Amino acid sequence: MIPYFVPEMPHSSKLIPYLRSMDDTRWYSNFGPLHNDFTLRLANEVLNGLDADRLTLVSSGTSAIELALRSLNIKAGSRVLAPNFTFPATVQAILCAGLLPLLSDVDPHSWVLTPKLAHQLVKAHRDIAVVVPVAAFGVPLPAEEWSEFTKSTGVPVVIDAAPALGNQTIDDACFYAFSLHATKPISAGEGGIVVSPSPEHAERVRRMSNFGIGPDRRIGSFGTNSKLSEYHCAVGLAQLDDLVASRAIRRRLVNQYLSMLMSSSLNIKLQAGVESSIPSSLFVVLPDMDGDYVAAALAHEGVDTRRLYAPLNSEMPGFTSHVETTCETHIARGLAGCGLALPLYNTLTTSQIVQVGKALNRIIGGMQNIEVS
Repeated sequence: MIPYFVPEMPHSSKLIPYLRSMDDTRWYSNFGPLHNDFTLRLANEVLNGLDADRLTLVSSGTSAIELALRSLNIKAGSRVLAPNFTFPATVQAILCAGLLPLLSDVDPHSWVLTPKLAHQLVKAHRDIAVVVPVAAFGVPLPAEEWSEFTKSTGVPVVIDAAPALGNQTIDDACFYAFSLHATKPISAGEGGIVVSPSPEHAERVRRMSNFGIGPDRRIGSFGTNSKLSEYHCAVGLAQLDDLVASRAIRRRLVNQYLSMLMSSSLNIKLQAGVESSIPSSLFVVLPDMDGDYVAAALAHEGVDTRRLYAPLNSEMPGFTSHVETTCETHIARGLAGCGLALPLYNTLTTSQIVQVGKALNRIIGGMQNIEVS
């Protein structure tokens, strides 16, 4: 069986120098030396020299979204516009922030909530307090367009870029939430990052991640405990040591997949922009096919897949009484119904990619002369 995913985490030997530094300092959590080093390296090596004071490291990508939302001090129960086609963590973070998810449809080509769609929905639903667009499968969102959206409407934007670290560009007007989970191409095993519009707002998020404790040790605002430990920072630092090589491998694998799929005669749709980024998941849409059927057939052929973002969040039993939808989200429903994610991880081989292609050919039909360069 070709597994859907194999985490690429640093070998224990590469962690030893960082763990020894923890032994020397006896600092294991609460914004220690490794936390500070990891923050600086993320800002410089991954986020193109962004001001490190705008970054807050937190315990998960979900807590990153929640803290960004809570830091806005929006009235409880306010509506938050988000796409229906996303991982449930997006919705859970909105709910945990005490807000009401208003779930929308997505663009048929990029599979995301776009600024154009958001403008239309903000006009139709004038009580929308925040917008949370999602960088689906790690393909980045247009940062400048979302910045213009928030400037023109006055509606804050928290970009759920959980799987897009290393791809997503940053603008000054929006918040960005990234994940450092073990399933992400850049990982600390677990964790998240909040990028705030300013260092001042980042300091507010940082305090909220530490119970809301201010410099005088008093609780200045309602917070939680979502700090990132020195242990996780050690893992993240070790992974950054090999980041360039790791991303090059993943880019090559994605290119091989895309070359195979785009040269075939199979009716397979790919996400707009996937060819110019390094996605966290290679999601494909098979029009007029049942995703569950194809996933089961591929499993029979020895290929494991995932039905990501399915069922839609509006159909999750735990959410049905806690969310609203803007209208019939038919594009999102179609993507969820006939899409699935193919195996993608750095130890995947060319021969395994060919095997996936041949399995798709046998199931769907029409693929001729598969070639992988």
